Amino acid sequence: MQILFWCFMALVLLPALVGCSGKRQAVRPPVSPPRQEQHEQPGIDAGVASDIVGEARRWLGTPYKYGGDRRGHGTDCSGMVMVIFRDKAGVSLPRNSARQQQACEKIRREQLAPGDLVFFRPSTRGGGVSHVGIYVGGGDFIHASSSKGVMVSNLSQKYYDTHFHSAGRVKGIALARQKRDRRQEIDVVTVPVQAVQEHPGNTVSIPRLPAPRIPADVPAVTLDSLLRMHPAPADRVVPAIRHEVEEADEQRRRAQCELDSIIMYLEM
Repeated sequence: MQILFWCFMALVLLPALVGCSGKRQAVRPPVSPPRQEQHEQPGIDAGVASDIVGEARRWLGTPYKYGGDRRGHGTDCSGMVMVIFRDKAGVSLPRNSARQQQACEKIRREQLAPGDLVFFRPSTRGGGVSHVGIYVGGGDFIHASSSKGVMVSNLSQKYYDTHFHSAGRVKGIALARQKRDRRQEIDVVTVPVQAVQEHPGNTVSIPRLPAPRIPADVPAVTLDSLLRMHPAPADRVVPAIRHEVEEADEQRRRAQCELDSIIMYLEM
């Protein structure tokens, strides 16, 4: 009887045991925390930054001149920055320091790298941007001081530390390497103008462009041959062009000074 009882129990419980053992629970993969996107500012190309810093050092000792932008003759802070970034990075910046700050991507002070810009306010109690300098590394920056001209200062100095406004990286500086490389394809060579007999020592600076692809059957044309065919009166043409350029440059500087004065009056 006991054998029959246990056989009966086995028949009853076996399907239930098999069903329990075959039942699998779905395993959910561990949920990883949402990935935060990092918005890191791309650094300035090392070659471009080196050019900017090197050129800024060449401006050291230039006297301060409101509205000026000429190395060795006179400049203000924004004029120096505008010219250096135009000539060494191929980037066009506004003429006013406050607008130069608006043309930058804001970065933290600890993210500063050579070639970045540092901006200062006129008062420790706040206010807009009134001064700009070029960061050269190690806490140093080059700027045009209204009292001492173009000089090197440090962000740790009390005045600049308390008047610090923000730091910025010029927008579009990532493309500066390409522009810089294209600019290097064109250099200037000085060629004697032998066709002008009255002034054989005169020289003319002309751009040397990348050599074009010329078919082999086309005769070569050199600068000397062109000058022999069409003598250029360099003693008259060159000074006239130089005078026109200087006059136009002076008109532009006067107009920019008037505009800066209006902007400063409105921001007061």
